[in-house]
Amino acid sequence: MRSHSMSPTYREDGQNITPKICEVRLTAPPVSLDDSDIEARLNSWNLGIENPRYLRQKTIPVSLMTPKFSLRKSSSLHDDHFLSRMYEKELDMKTKMMEAKFHEEKLKLQQKHDADVQKILERKNNEIEELKMLYKKKQNEAEETIRKLEKKVQTLVRDCQIIRETKENQIAELKKICEQSTESLNNDWEKKLHNAVAEMEKEKFDLQKQHTENIQELLEDTNVRLNKMEGEYMAQTQST
Repeated sequence: MRSHSMSPTYREDGQNITPKICEVRLTAPPVSLDDSDIEARLNSWNLGIENPRYLRQKTIPVSLMTPKFSLRKSSSLHDDHFLSRMYEKELDMKTKMMEAKFHEEKLKLQQKHDADVQKILERKNNEIEELKMLYKKKQNEAEETIRKLEKKVQTLVRDCQIIRETKENQIAELKKICEQSTESLNNDWEKKLHNAVAEMEKEKFDLQKQHTENIQELLEDTNVRLNKMEGEYMAQTQST
């Protein structure tokens, strides 16, 4: 049985061969983690040397049957190498844990960033679609208004054509009656015809004038509505 105490060991020539665990522990860089267990372990370090389990245990008294010096030296070197490898493995494990935690946080941040960007893109696409729908609606309303006005103009033109044909038929009938009348009545009929023609021309002129005014009013009303709709659409476009 060998002792676990840390008393220095000397060779036969008197040179100190204390285990090299102190040198290994002093040269190793300290590692700091947020984990409570690791922090507790770090708090137990003394002068850069972690308090190993074998130092916290009670020392086992050395037996009277001590082994040879060569066996003690070999065992001490083996313990130093084993402890050094254990510390390196622990340090490597802590480093890997830190790297894994860093990559995990980085991945979470990247996912959050991608989600935020996706939400912004979806909101902008929805706004664009709403603007398209609004523009399409306004365009359909303008086209419907134009169709109604064109239909109204066509109705007025057709009414004017009917009135013109009616008046022309009346004139033709009057001419025919005048031709069949006697010469005694010719002057009277010509006078009546002249008056009728003058009246019809005046009515025709009035109708044409009224028709022109109606068309002008319709065109002006149409232009006003179109300008108003265009202004409202431009205002809505600028506000969005």
